[in-house]
Amino acid sequence: MLKKLFRYDMKYTARLVLPLMLLTLGTTVLGSVAMKMLGSLEYSDFSQTFGATLLRIVLGLIVAGTCFILVAFAIITSIVVFMRFYKHFFSDEGYLTHTLPVKTSTHMFSKTWSTLLWIVITTVATLFFIFLYILIGTAPHGSLLNTEAFRAVGEFFQGIFPYMTPSYWIIGLETLLLTLVSVVFSTFMIFTAITIGAVVAKKHKILAAIGFYYLINMIISIVTVLVFVLVTLSTVGNTMLTGSLLHSPEGSTHFLLIFAILLYSGLSAGGFALCNHFLKKKLNLS
Repeated sequence: MLKKLFRYDMKYTARLVLPLMLLTLGTTVLGSVAMKMLGSLEYSDFSQTFGATLLRIVLGLIVAGTCFILVAFAIITSIVVFMRFYKHFFSDEGYLTHTLPVKTSTHMFSKTWSTLLWIVITTVATLFFIFLYILIGTAPHGSLLNTEAFRAVGEFFQGIFPYMTPSYWIIGLETLLLTLVSVVFSTFMIFTAITIGAVVAKKHKILAAIGFYYLINMIISIVTVLVFVLVTLSTVGNTMLTGSLLHSPEGSTHFLLIFAILLYSGLSAGGFALCNHFLKKKLNLS
């Protein structure tokens, strides 16, 4: 049943997100070409004429407009993904959702995996669109593509590889894991805010969800700082920890990353459990 729910959630969101993605791809190519033309215009014979000035304005507006569309794509897609969670549980569709012979936790797992996957897809697409601006828009005069960007990236990695000790590789993996856990944590924080807002408020549930989001974010920020201070102070008297971890830059980095991973993982699990509890015991669709 989880596979069917997941497939349905992906198809539902794809009907809204994929057209936006194709539209943004088209405008990105247009903006990249306009940026390339804007740069090449300086080398033309009529670069100082009134027509060239007018053309610069038009090309500049195209570039600015397409960049705005790119930003709007990232924002609108995020809204669409999380609105799917709201509509599925707390709109009129919620009556049908809760009559299905499916556990609430199964619904939650389906929404979690589909939301996270769409976040990844949107992030990759956005980075690809930015890459197109760099690849085409910043190409030197007389060149179709900016191959220097590839060379610069290659030289950067060639320069840092000799300094990458096993400890630095582990830090890199921990940073990647923390990034993934942070995305999961942020997702559940929004889910929790939507759930509490919809359960508590009889009207204006979306506004209530926004308010609870900022409230939850503030509480978690305070708790995170307090927990971090308490954990740090508790390790000061431990000579083994202070000698091997906190008194070396690499050790301190490992400590901070592992602490953040464990904390965000625990908060994510708590958010999942809280949403599941409210949906199962406290839901009111009236």
